[in-house]
Amino acid sequence: PAAIGNCRTYDTAYDVYVQGDYAYVADYSGIEVIDIRDVTNMTSAKRLYLDGEILRIIGDGSDLIYVASLNA
Repeated sequence: PAAIGNCRTYDTAYDVYVQGDYAYVADYSGIEVIDIRDVTNMTSAKRLYLDGEILRIIGDGSDLIYVASLNA
């Protein structure tokens, strides 16, 4: 394996869920939505701030994602 791209996130990343053209990254203070259409130039598309460390993120293939928070 070889790295072909990267994207800085707002905080320390704990988990990632990929669906379509986006990667949803769970981190210390929320969810970072990263546009991965061009993996050599990935960019943050949106940021959702949430309370508590988001340790796990799960998608079900629909337009919903579920998170597990340390301080829910």
